[in-house]
Amino acid sequence: MTGKERVLNAFNHKESDFVPVSDQLIVSKVASEIIGRYAYTGGGEFEKDKIELLYRRERDFLVERYVEDTLKVHEQLDLDFIRVGLVPSNVYSIEALPKKIDENTYLYENKETKN
Repeated sequence: MTGKERVLNAFNHKESDFVPVSDQLIVSKVASEIIGRYAYTGGGEFEKDKIELLYRRERDFLVERYVEDTLKVHEQLDLDFIRVGLVPSNVYSIEALPKKIDENTYLYENKETKN
C-alpha cells in the first residue's frame, strides 16, 4: 500500500496496512544529517537562515531549497505524507523583517505598537 493510499484511507475512515506516518517538523540540523548536506527544512537555524536570505533578497532560492529539501528528507525516511509549511510571500518588505541586533539576535516587534 502506498503512503497516498494510507492517507486517503485514514480520511475515509477505512483500514490500512498501518497508520500513515509523518512528522510535524524535521529541523534543518537533523534533515542535513539525513540527506548529507545542509538542508533548509525548519526550526531555529532555518528561521535565522530565512531572515538572512530575505535580507539578501534570495527568497526564491529559499523557497526552492525548502521544497526540495523537505521532499528529499521525507522520501529518505519513507514517510507517508508531508505537512506543508508556510513560505515567505514573494511580496515582502525588508522593513517588516525582524531587526538584526547581532550575529545571532533579532528583534521581533509589532511595528505599530513597538511591542
